[in-house]
Parts: sequence; structure tokens; C-alpha cells
Amino acid sequence: MRLIILIGFFTSSLGLYRHRHVRAVHDGDTGAADSYLEQFGYMSSAKSVKLHSTSERTEALKSFQRFNNLPITGKLDHDTVHKMNTPRCGVPDMEPSSDGLPKPYKLGPKWTKKNLSWRVTNFSDRLSNSVLKSEIARALKAWSDVADLSFTEVSSGEDIKIKFVTGSHGDNGPFDGEGGVLAHAFFPQNGDAHFDEGELWVVNKTGTDLFIVAAHEFGHSLGLDHSENDDALMAPYYTGYITNYQLHPDDIAGIRSQYGEQQNPSPTDPSPTDPSPTDPLPTDAPRPTPAVTVTPPPVDNRPELCFNGYEATIKSKKIYEFDSEGTRTRVLKIKKEKGRKILPEKTRAAFAVSENQVYMLGDSMAWQLDLSTLTISSESIKLISEEFPGLPSGTEAAMLYDTQTVYFFQSTMYYSFDLQTNTLNGGPYDAAAEFIKNDCEVLK
Repeated sequence: MRLIILIGFFTSSLGLYRHRHVRAVHDGDTGAADSYLEQFGYMSSAKSVKLHSTSERTEALKSFQRFNNLPITGKLDHDTVHKMNTPRCGVPDMEPSSDGLPKPYKLGPKWTKKNLSWRVTNFSDRLSNSVLKSEIARALKAWSDVADLSFTEVSSGEDIKIKFVTGSHGDNGPFDGEGGVLAHAFFPQNGDAHFDEGELWVVNKTGTDLFIVAAHEFGHSLGLDHSENDDALMAPYYTGYITNYQLHPDDIAGIRSQYGEQQNPSPTDPSPTDPSPTDPLPTDAPRPTPAVTVTPPPVDNRPELCFNGYEATIKSKKIYEFDSEGTRTRVLKIKKEKGRKILPEKTRAAFAVSENQVYMLGDSMAWQLDLSTLTISSESIKLISEEFPGLPSGTEAAMLYDTQTVYFFQSTMYYSFDLQTNTLNGGPYDAAAEFIKNDCEVLK
């Protein structure tokens, strides 16, 4: 699959296309096929009740097949129907001219400045605000790493406004809930990007990966249109989650044709003497392929092995400790302080940070237990949001991986938290697919 993004179309072309849900196309259903071909620019809209001729439809189907690298048959064959039913972007791939034949779009307008600001005005309930903003910043950085651009988060007066919304939201491009279209963005000098809150936004492959979708959308926000290259980020269909994603040379050439090459490359970027397209290209010229890879893969800091450390089961006011072999070593009884319940809330998860210090989490509260005295200090009782900023509620298990990294598990997902900086590193991640990366047995 490729990118599923809806762009709620840009500039003067906004009035040319009606925003609507993509109608499913079935074998032999020429009416639905005509509607699809009209919507995405492969032929002009039929006037009144006049239907399209067979020759019109044949030429439009050939254009659709050519753009999508399908066998060019001019027929509504199986491959064509399958592609039409693939979730995709809502922006037309072509622009029908006065003769009704499709014409490829050119590069869109570009910003008149290279230092751009952004702000999230409506957050998602699917991710914590800190994780969401981290993924947004990472998606923008994918472009500034390869072109002469910079991005700054601001509290007002932003160039790029980012919203997570549902249904009709004031821009003539209503969202359709989970599946179908995922998001849309606008060309400069607008650049706003809207994301369908009906999607399951995640930072990995278990739902809709926010980074991949956002990076595509911001390509539109910067003035890039769709690419005919199936492997490019700016192709119109959703790719799904891609580990260690790197921009395709087609994307790099396109953004550099708008803004030029990055002026201060990092040591991992190509040196200034490396050949690359720095001069603006004609909008209809083929894009050259850089000979270098410019984005290094991120460091994989997932645990190498199953962790064999402190293990305990907490039941009521007792703690049952176990060694790495699963043998119970002792049972501890938490002492009750006068005038207070033994535990602030029913314990949902716990992890030890030292021989005597144990963090315990309930539904909304977190507190610390001193194993040397078996007491809980009043000062340690805090809201989870205060003790572990950015961590959503609902933790069911927790473990300390190293001296500063804690993994919090919720259902089949987990979050990574840095105790030293008191910040959420990321998540939710798929515990089965992401947590263990070798032959260690995955716990169900």
C-alpha cells in the first residue's frame, strides 16, 4: 500500500472538486469507476445527466493505469479495480484540461521564507501530547534534514497549524472515520495540516503511523504534490509503518528544487562537495536521483533479551517476591499508617528502582514503597500524570530495564519512560513486535 492522505485541496483549485467519500468500485461498475476517475482528475465531470462515452472512459482508465504503474489496458480489470479500492489521498492526481484529458500537476507554490513555525491547536486522544508533538517534530525534521528549511514550535502566530478533528471541520473536506482518508494539508501560503481523529494514531505498525502520514502531509504544506514513484513518500497511497524510514531520492530532489540544499549539513549528511540538485528545477523536468543517503537510521535501543530482574506480585497489602528462576523468596506485609488506608488505590503495576525503593501505580495515583520499613510516605503519593508526565492512564504492568529506563505496559502496547530526565521517550509500541528483537520468547 501507499499513502492514504486526503488533502483538502489547495489554493484556487479548491472549488474545482467536490470533497466526498470514495465510492467502492466493483467489476463492471462503470458508474462508480466514472465517479472515481472524475474525483481524482482523470476526466472532466459529466455535464447534467450526460454519461461518459466508452472512448472517454478508456482513455481515462489508461491514464489512471499509467500513473499507477499498472498494465495499460484501458479496461476496468481486476488490477485497476483493486487499486481504485485502495485507501488513498483525496487530492486529484491529475488536472483535466478543457479537452477533458488529464494533465499532471506541477509543483505547488512555495513559502517565501525558509524558517517556518508550527503549532498543534487540537490534540489527539490516541497519543499523549508530548509523544504527538515529538512525532510531528520528527516528521518536519525529515524535510529540514535534506533542504534549506528550519521549523520552530510556537504558542501563537504559526505558519503551519495542525489539528486532529473529526467529520466536517470547516474546510470543505470532511473526514470519514477510521480507514479511507487519513489527513489533508494545504499548499503555501496556508500550509495547515488536519488529521482524522477517527484513526487509530500510533507510532508503529499496530495502527496508523503518525510519522509517515505527517511527513507526507508536511510535504504538501511545503509545496510538493503527489509523485508517480510508488516508493516515494509523496506517492498518494499509505505505505504503512516502515522501520527506520528514510526519504526517497525523489522526495529529496523535489524539496530541494523548492528550497535548495541544506546549508548546514550534520556529519551524517553528505558533504557540500557531494553532487546533489541545488538549483531550482523546471516544474516539468525529471527529478535527478542523489547518489547518497542523507538520513541515518535511529539507534535501536530496545532490550536485547528478556529481562531477569526484580519480580513481585502484589495482592492486597502483601508483596510476594520471586527470584529470576521464578522461586518465591519472601512475603512482605505493607504497614498501615494511622489515619490512612494501607494503599492509596488498588495497585495495578509496580517496579523497583533499588533494593529498597519500589514505585507502585494505581488507576490514577503513583506512590513509593520503602521495602526497608515497609511503609509508604505521604509525600510520595502523586497523580500519575505528575509523577510520570505524558504517560496515559491504564498501566497494567511495569519494569525497570536499566538504571533510568522504565517500560510501562498497557494491554499489548508499551511506553518507554526516562527516569533521569522525567520524560516519556515514546510509545505506544507493539510489545510483541517491538519490545523483544531476538529469539527471546514473547509473553502473551
